[in-house]
Amino acid sequence: LLRGAIDVHCHVIETPTTLDRIADLPVQRLIVMGTQPDDWHLVEETLARFPGRIVPAFGVHPWHAERALPPHAAWAASAPGVGELASGDEVDDKGNGARDTPPDGLNGSAASAWLARLRSLLKTYPQAIVGEIGLDGVATDGRTGKLYPMEQQLPVFDAQMAMAIALNRPVSIHAVHVHGRILEYFRAMDQRCGRIRAAWKQDLQRLQRKHRLEGNTTDAAELLPPPRLPCPPAIMMHSFTASPDIGRSLVRLPCIGSRFFFSFSMAVNARSKKFSERVQAIPDDRLLVESDLHDTAHVAEYMVAVCRAVADIRGWTVDETIRRTTQNADAFLAS
Repeated sequence: LLRGAIDVHCHVIETPTTLDRIADLPVQRLIVMGTQPDDWHLVEETLARFPGRIVPAFGVHPWHAERALPPHAAWAASAPGVGELASGDEVDDKGNGARDTPPDGLNGSAASAWLARLRSLLKTYPQAIVGEIGLDGVATDGRTGKLYPMEQQLPVFDAQMAMAIALNRPVSIHAVHVHGRILEYFRAMDQRCGRIRAAWKQDLQRLQRKHRLEGNTTDAAELLPPPRLPCPPAIMMHSFTASPDIGRSLVRLPCIGSRFFFSFSMAVNARSKKFSERVQAIPDDRLLVESDLHDTAHVAEYMVAVCRAVADIRGWTVDETIRRTTQNADAFLAS
């Protein structure tokens, strides 16, 4: 039933004893998430064992942003955020390409070693995406009972988004009880991209006028191609739990809305009364399915269940659901 399906978000490395079952899974591929520096090597090892079945993902989950990393103040100078990228650090003010070397100081500070290692892994594995990253406004640290501090989550998220932009990689985002904040974050990104695109259009029009006056028949667009915008090429909102209006608002962002994908899982989404409403709000070509599981033994069962649930909600057959979501997953990964 699942032949050809892609599980776009899972954590199967967390149950090493069942990893052998990957070879027998009916799904085509799994995007396997790393969530902190201490488990990135497990993603690498799993990829080495099943090279045709695994898409690696490396990132720092918001739950680990404080525990696994030094305080932001210790590495802030080494890590430009997304805002800086629009003004000349990794992408210039017209959106031109990323530097191929780390930002100044990135390799020289022990506190920023995690960023240097993340960059190294992404460059070693050109098929890798950045994930799982994001923000969480409700989860608490089991050791302290306190919310994970947003003052650490935000810069860790922003630094990883900047890395994804610099290396042109898709991202998988965890967003829980922060959807207003996430929407504002992406609205600001969209506005930066809009300014860059508008400046490029003005430059292109000036060059076209100049060519007409000179009788130059060279296509101005070939000399001045569209800029690469300071935004990841594709953005997956994994196990999407925001309101349908938030989803529609993200898709409608004028510059970057076409880059959003929305994934759904039984493990997280099926518990909500709004599951059906959320799935219905997403365009056909942006829907993805995932298991979000930590144990390979149950991946097939949960993937069948989510495909059936999405099929029922959208009025599709299960085969059509698998075909559509696999095409969408391929588009996400190819972005």
